[in-house]
Amino acid sequence: MKKKIFLFMAVLVCICFPACKASKEDKNKKAQTANEALNKEGVMLNSGIQVRQEVNIPNSPEWINEIPPDDLIYGIGTAKMSSVSMSMTTAELRARAAIFRYINDIATAALRDYFAGGGDASDSAYPAYMESVAMNISNMELSGTRPVKRWQAEDSAWWYLVEYKKSDLRLALAVIFTGLQSEYPQFDALKILGCADAGLAVNNRPLIRNN
Repeated sequence: MKKKIFLFMAVLVCICFPACKASKEDKNKKAQTANEALNKEGVMLNSGIQVRQEVNIPNSPEWINEIPPDDLIYGIGTAKMSSVSMSMTTAELRARAAIFRYINDIATAALRDYFAGGGDASDSAYPAYMESVAMNISNMELSGTRPVKRWQAEDSAWWYLVEYKKSDLRLALAVIFTGLQSEYPQFDALKILGCADAGLAVNNRPLIRNN
């Protein structure tokens, strides 16, 4: 009887073990895929602000994941062109482009929060307002930005880190939102700016532009 029980248990282990192993491998694979997606896209907070996760890019400077001080935002650009001067210029321009993307993310999240909170959510002018905000952002002159770090990789690519003050960003958004008030009086510029403050309160890793 004991021999039969032992054989039964042995067969049961042989049947279950591969299944458990496969299940564990599937979970590990899913976890790895999820981590890769987070590293690429970031995670979204309830406020609509995307928090970028740490990235691992070969042959890159150690400061690509550096979190800026509370009063600053960072943008990083990288380029490998036909000459050193062109690589450096392009990398800096891309870092500034990353700042523009950051500003657009903040503004978009602020508008989304404003309308989600019941701020004239049924207004048909919402798409036009969004487009006007985006156009104003694209026409901004980021005179307050400045490159603070640069680095040349072994493959001759250049990396630039550009910083921008959050106070300057808030002022720029205030000018945009209040400037559109006469065209879209149904939208509360101050409330939208208040929603933007939630995004500015998030201390985020830099955006990276390589094209």
